[in-house]
Amino acid sequence: MPCSWRQCVSTFTDELPWLKGKDLELVMGRALCDWIGWEPPTK
Repeated sequence: MPCSWRQCVSTFTDELPWLKGKDLELVMGRALCDWIGWEPPTK
């Protein structure tokens, strides 16, 4: 990536205010987790 991880995350969390809720969750990794069948541990 031509930018840091923090800058990449910030692009989605700070620069795209219309991206919220489930859509933001999917973009931030949930879609990949669903695709590979990985469930994160529960708290």
